[in-house]
Amino acid sequence: MIKIQYVPHRSHVIVKVDNTEVKTADDLIAYLGTKKPGDTVTVTVERDGKTEEIDVTLAERPSNL
Repeated sequence: MIKIQYVPHRSHVIVKVDNTEVKTADDLIAYLGTKKPGDTVTVTVERDGKTEEIDVTLAERPSNL
């Protein structure tokens, strides 16, 4: 399993990953399932009407989660 090392603020809404539109949590999970630990993705988030792009390096999910 892959986790995101960057933890978005609670009011961030993820709208894209690598220019792939994300409408649901399942969209996000499906896209990240095509990646592997060490890959870097660009996450586009919206907060307070503003859009921000964040480069995120993926890591393995700890076994205790």
